[in-house]
Amino acid sequence: MSVRFDGRKLPDGTVLQIGVEFTGARADTVSGRTIPLTYTYILLKTAGLWYATGTGRVPQAAGWGAVERWLDRDDREVVSIEHASNWDQLWPDPIDTSPASL
Repeated sequence: MSVRFDGRKLPDGTVLQIGVEFTGARADTVSGRTIPLTYTYILLKTAGLWYATGTGRVPQAAGWGAVERWLDRDDREVVSIEHASNWDQLWPDPIDTSPASL
């Protein structure tokens, strides 16, 4: 993985969004030039193991080392890593406790 990031230190329940750019054979060709394809994967850590969204050979019940190896293959480049750090209640509707509502 070109970006040095250690997912081993993150606690269970961590949710990451990783942007991965594919170059080379997996890229589309438009007007004679290669356009890289970018995909977004969501990774969840639970019981010390990582699970990724997507089809095919994505990490499932994998250690961080396996995730790094997966990100290193097939002309992939990590372009972003984001951490889901806030949870918004969607249902049931949250109770408005602001002073204006009281």
